Amino acid sequence: LTPELAEPLAAARLALFVDARLAEEGEGLRVRPLEPAIARSSPGHISDPRFLLALARVAYGHCPRAWSITVPAPDLALGERLSPTAERGMGDALRQIAMLIEREVGDGRCTRSV
Repeated sequence: LTPELAEPLAAARLALFVDARLAEEGEGLRVRPLEPAIARSSPGHISDPRFLLALARVAYGHCPRAWSITVPAPDLALGERLSPTAERGMGDALRQIAMLIEREVGDGRCTRSV
């Protein structure tokens, strides 16, 4: 995430931040709402989506509703295949994303994606 994303983020109606997280085999998807928050970060990159939301609000006067979706993975090393846990998590994430878009945006599509 870079500060340059704050401008398109401010124009969005909904933001979904999807990432993998180290998890034990069998753990499930985590979905949580995000609120803007100031956090320590290096100047060139932003590691926390909440800070990017805060930057959009301060710089452009608006930040969208936002959600964090983390997909469980027992191993984050590069490889050719996803683990069964990550594979299930990816499918769950896609279903959750579709539900969030439908519920949060209403018409089934975002006006702008980030």
